[in-house]
Amino acid sequence: MKAKGDAMSENTNAIVARGFMNPVSVKEGMELAAWIAKSDLAPRDYKDKPQNVLIAMQMGLEVGLSPMQSIQNIAVINGRPSIWGDSMLALCQNHRDFESIDENQSTNDKGVCIVKRRGMEAQRREFTVDDAKKAGLWGKQGPWQTSPTRMLKLRARAFALRDTFADALRGLQSAEEQRDVVETTATVARVDVAQPQRTSNKVELGEKVPVVKVEDPTVETQITSKTISLPQGKRFFAIAKGAAKTDDEIKDYLASIGVAKTIEMPIGKYDAACEWAGKKADVVNTATGEIETETPGVGE
Repeated sequence: MKAKGDAMSENTNAIVARGFMNPVSVKEGMELAAWIAKSDLAPRDYKDKPQNVLIAMQMGLEVGLSPMQSIQNIAVINGRPSIWGDSMLALCQNHRDFESIDENQSTNDKGVCIVKRRGMEAQRREFTVDDAKKAGLWGKQGPWQTSPTRMLKLRARAFALRDTFADALRGLQSAEEQRDVVETTATVARVDVAQPQRTSNKVELGEKVPVVKVEDPTVETQITSKTISLPQGKRFFAIAKGAAKTDDEIKDYLASIGVAKTIEMPIGKYDAACEWAGKKADVVNTATGEIETETPGVGE
């Protein structure tokens, strides 16, 4: 029969063998995740989010990272786990078929990464300033302003490592790349929604018009119209026809105020236009010889 001290020694050895903070069950994993989420050492993505911690730990386990390495090096971006650039390189360098990496050809204008895997040709990937501009990254607030050369190099590195060591990364993408994709997409979406396009009196998507900046993206902004509405245009036309105006007369009048169509009439000229439309042609009274004028429709 084993003594109590021997049993404790065996337990201690087992814990040391698998690491002090390496859970072996879901229950242990949830407990550890809860501790980490409450810790001041937890990154922002994991603070008070034990579920995120647990998923990151599991993802890290699949690529060979310990729980603490996982939460320090795996970021949850747009619901997907991603890994920071330096950790991505570490995982690949730890692979049995890794031979070399060369980033010394990178310049201020482009990032260059050449990765060699045993049994394969060396893989070269580049990411240039032009690539960054096309992606809407160049000059973007943050690391792209403070460390643009390194950001170019990290992009080239991510492409090279992902293409060469997909088995080591298990689908993990570069956290720097994913963060830029999410931020750029959100910015473009806000601009597109806030900038409708005007063609005459119609509003179509794409036009840039002054908008009110608001914190809540669900708040709709209003566009101030400078032309009459469709119902106002129909009313003007009905008044003109009621006064026996011909189509040519209406066209001549619209041309005189500088528009080609009724719907393009400036709102400031609408009242005067209705007054003109309601005037009937002068009629000479054969009995008296006087000119009679009737003005119906105005004020409706």
